[in-house]
Amino acid sequence: MPTVFPGSISQAYLKGQDLQPNNGTAHIDQGLAAQVHDPLWFLSLQWLSGEFEAENGGRVGAVHVEWEEEPITRCLIEGQEHPLASGRPMESLVEKEDADGLSDAWNSESLDYSFEIRTGTAGSSQGWRLEAKDYDGNGLDWFSFDIGRKSPRNADKQEQSRKIIPQSLYFKGMPHPRWWRFEDGDVFLDSGIDPEPNVLSTLLVEFVYADVNNWFVFPLEQQTGCLRRIKNLTAIDSFDIGTEIQPMFRQWSTNPDSFQLFNLAATEKSTVRIGGDVLFLPEVANEPLQGAICEEVDFMRDELANFTWAIENYVTDSNGQGRYRAEEAIPDAVPESDDDLADSLKGAPHYKLKSRLSARHVPYMPIRINPDSLADGDTYLRRARSVETASLAKPQYQSQVVRESWRLDEDAIPRTGITVQRLKRFARGSQGEEYFWSARRRRIGVVERSLQLQFDYLEPVSNQSDE
Repeated sequence: MPTVFPGSISQAYLKGQDLQPNNGTAHIDQGLAAQVHDPLWFLSLQWLSGEFEAENGGRVGAVHVEWEEEPITRCLIEGQEHPLASGRPMESLVEKEDADGLSDAWNSESLDYSFEIRTGTAGSSQGWRLEAKDYDGNGLDWFSFDIGRKSPRNADKQEQSRKIIPQSLYFKGMPHPRWWRFEDGDVFLDSGIDPEPNVLSTLLVEFVYADVNNWFVFPLEQQTGCLRRIKNLTAIDSFDIGTEIQPMFRQWSTNPDSFQLFNLAATEKSTVRIGGDVLFLPEVANEPLQGAICEEVDFMRDELANFTWAIENYVTDSNGQGRYRAEEAIPDAVPESDDDLADSLKGAPHYKLKSRLSARHVPYMPIRINPDSLADGDTYLRRARSVETASLAKPQYQSQVVRESWRLDEDAIPRTGITVQRLKRFARGSQGEEYFWSARRRRIGVVERSLQLQFDYLEPVSNQSDE
């Protein structure tokens, strides 16, 4: 610690986390000189931190940015083009259902939304094309899109530039650049408490204590509903030397499959490696209000029975009345044989060919896509029935989700299962307009379940219900 000389400061005491001086004389010359007893102590700290290993570079003083920007003007759903009005949340157009409860963007086989958005004039082939696949209805954002095509020459492009003064990166608990100041003790990253030690934990500690003061951030406002491509980014240091900053993805161009964070990825059909220099801010709803749930269906895998089940928890009829299907009675089973009826009259255990299930349990059976090929074992899930009296005219299912999904992709249902809901939503646009629509959302389950089906068994008398 630096030594305080008498005469300039008569007292020094700790107040909170800072060393607060108390000046007891009118002469402040020695105090302004900031004399220390051992300057070699500071030099040793500079040597320890590597400050003497200079790279002839100055501190960043300004950043010069050039970019071009285009508004998103249209949305393509099932090949049909829809204009995107300024200020309208994109979800209200993509997720909305018609009067019959159908959604054009909803994929009934994969249980998600799929659509495209483009820049440029209506019907034109110019402009950017962004594809959104596997959107589950839980908040649309920039990471929901992949770039499918670069923008050719477009008259709607607007080129702009700006000079910005950056600020040092700051987060709670980071070390202070001044050696003699006490730091916030709320965060201690090198405490050693790590349930799974790995190289990333070590790199994080090194970044915090060695390189955190060399990172800078600067604000660059962007209007929602626009796609921006950074043309040039030049950092100007304190020696007035400019250094052009390249996107990170160009450093990994030799490996097109490398993982990238915070970048718009290219689609599988895209032949140009793009995305690292593109910033996209979609016009989306800011926390839309969730209304009443119209339907709720659980899709779960049953590995023991080799089935996938759609379990209808809540449905709404044509009159708008909702009910829980779990309250319905289990339908009577069709007698397997005359001997079964005779045994039931005698009070003997019932012979059961299989377990009886409620009509709300709709099975999906695995079917081979190419049954003629022995080498091709790919399958899809085909909707079946668990109630013998059910038919297409009078099906056992009552939800719109199951009615549409007569076929499911094999990989659409994970082992933990998923839940699909139909619900009402409300949001305001950026200009204050009100938007109401019916939407769907898919959520991942938390546990693996089984219906514990039984086949070819005897039901004890104590488990038999009055029939």
